[in-house]
Amino acid sequence: MFNKWFHPSAHKYLHFIGCMLIGVGLPLNKVVMSIGTIWVISNIVLEADYRSYLGRLKRNTLFLSIAGIFVLHFIGILWSEDYSYAFGDIRSKLPLLIIPLALIARPLEKEFLPKVLNGFLVSLLITSTINLSIFYFNNHFTDGTDIRFLSLFGSHIRYGLLALFGVVISFSKVNIRHIHTWGWAVMGLWLVFYTFVAQVISVYFAAFFLVFALSIYFISKLKSKRLKTLLLFSFGTCLTGFGFFIYSEFKPNQTIETFEHLETKTFLGNNYYHDTTLHIQENGHYVMLYIQEEELAHEWNKKSNIPYDSLDLKGQELMGTLIRYMTSKGLRKDAEGFQQLSKIDIRNIEQGIPSYRYVESPLTARLDGIKHQIQYYLAGGPSSGHSLLQRFEHWKASIYILKKNWLIGVGTGDVQLQFNLAYQAIDTDLAENHRNRAHNQYITFWVSFGILGLILLLFFSWQLVLQAISNKSLIALCFGLITIASFLPEDTLETQQGITFVAFFIGLLPAFGSKKEF
Repeated sequence: MFNKWFHPSAHKYLHFIGCMLIGVGLPLNKVVMSIGTIWVISNIVLEADYRSYLGRLKRNTLFLSIAGIFVLHFIGILWSEDYSYAFGDIRSKLPLLIIPLALIARPLEKEFLPKVLNGFLVSLLITSTINLSIFYFNNHFTDGTDIRFLSLFGSHIRYGLLALFGVVISFSKVNIRHIHTWGWAVMGLWLVFYTFVAQVISVYFAAFFLVFALSIYFISKLKSKRLKTLLLFSFGTCLTGFGFFIYSEFKPNQTIETFEHLETKTFLGNNYYHDTTLHIQENGHYVMLYIQEEELAHEWNKKSNIPYDSLDLKGQELMGTLIRYMTSKGLRKDAEGFQQLSKIDIRNIEQGIPSYRYVESPLTARLDGIKHQIQYYLAGGPSSGHSLLQRFEHWKASIYILKKNWLIGVGTGDVQLQFNLAYQAIDTDLAENHRNRAHNQYITFWVSFGILGLILLLFFSWQLVLQAISNKSLIALCFGLITIASFLPEDTLETQQGITFVAFFIGLLPAFGSKKEF
């Protein structure tokens, strides 16, 4: 119909505009993503070349696996009780079906792929610059703000995945023969910096998984046995070194204090409080030893406008932040120890920073935070408010559900209902708003649809990698590996940004086969 009014080639330009809107909207705005999705679907409906569409869709195994996932969602309604939740879940996942359908049925012209990727990268550059600028230079915003609020344009985790994939695309555009393309290297380095600063453990894991898988893949493709052996040895050495680094960060600190012969009086003659039952440490020092709250409160209130018995700028009990911070510096928590804190230390404590090591580097801060979370959890502390500890509870609830429903799952509509019941059964301390699904896409599918759901998602993951290798596209392979890695610590397919990210680049996979990349 549209061809009667305009030249037939108009559809390819309209298709390009729709793809550009999705690419730009991914880091920017859900509305722009939605407009782009509606645009590309409307364009193929108007073009109405349905015979060609059907032929391409039938030949694409990856799309067929997506269609299978949706069929399973509808079948799963049969043994569900909450139909409203079921249809809401299907509606939220529609982009996973309709975006690949539109882009596989009518592939993006290969000439437009670089422009769409450039639009995605420019959008990432602008939004990441805004994120970091506001976070670091707007004091009203940054005082005490958790790093998870770094992203103003969507989920901190999902945005981190976009930035990681942006690193891959940026460096893929670098051509040593053309000086002007080195601007892409600068953008890639900027996104590496952003990824490092963002402190998203899920993204760190995805980056490690990506490097590990690519290294194994390319070493296995080498023909020279000597070179292959040398590289495998070098890779193994690096991996071992990395393992020792992680071990050194998470191993129990050598304790400096002992519980024997504890002093009972401060320099001012007041009694210390000692709790020898809670073995939580900061930097090798026991947190709950040598505490004199009256002296701390008196000294703190002389130095800070934030009262001792109130909350720090992160909403945490200031007393707890102060005690942890002083412990990390090896100070006793009394008036004499407080006098050794600098103005910078006071400022850090006000902002909710619980250890001086947290300001050394984003990676140190994140690893130390995880280590403390685990210590606190093992000591019987609550899991709410701590991302890793919450996952432990999510996984415990998942295991509880799977023990009774491992074969066919709980159905499309009863996933959250069953998780709510499981949290009650395991007597979790998670707050109501943190009682989520499994935070592992494979486990969520297993809980929802049983063993068939797990197998289908694994098949989908395998097809991601297989199609990239078949198309000889390194970028597509990296996308597949990042997606698979994101499925392990996250429910990537449960949010619009995550679904659109996966769906959009799946749809572009045919265009990525435009030239041999490896």
